[in-house]
Amino acid sequence: MQFEFLELNRDSWIWFEQLFLPTNGCDGCWCYNHHIIPGQPDVTGEDARMAFKELVEAGRARGIIALENGEPAGWCAVDKLQEIPGHDCINEQQLKSNDGWAVHCFYIRPPSRGKGLTRLLLEKSIKFVESQGGAFIEAYPTPPNDSGQILDFCGHYKIFSACGFKEKEAVNQYYTRLTKELGNRS
Repeated sequence: MQFEFLELNRDSWIWFEQLFLPTNGCDGCWCYNHHIIPGQPDVTGEDARMAFKELVEAGRARGIIALENGEPAGWCAVDKLQEIPGHDCINEQQLKSNDGWAVHCFYIRPPSRGKGLTRLLLEKSIKFVESQGGAFIEAYPTPPNDSGQILDFCGHYKIFSACGFKEKEAVNQYYTRLTKELGNRS
């Protein structure tokens, strides 16, 4: 197996779209809903796809796309905290952060699962944030002592822990806030 990784932008949009078209953007959200200002209605389907594409083209939505043997295989959304005001785990103080980022969604197509791709996407996302001058990254996986509910799109706690993320606090019964400090703090 051979993986290649691309930053999401106007040129790589076609790979993102090919990954998500068969799933209707994973139940129609197209990774757009975290970008919606609280209080605004959710957007799904074609409207979400087009709205997310506009954000990507404007440089206001980011992520890493994985290709396996030349085919789209996986995705990791990684954005500035300021750019995802609709995320349930982000509060007003975090939205004011100029140097904080969040890894907030993963998707691996079924044939590419079980090959360590989630961790590889996370590692590439960390490097991307470092290259952008980010000081820290947050993640919101299901806690390890969870009662059985696994929210796979958030990533697994053990993968973040293995990549140096430290537990900061419980957000609620479903999510734990993990943080990784980067060498870019001024």
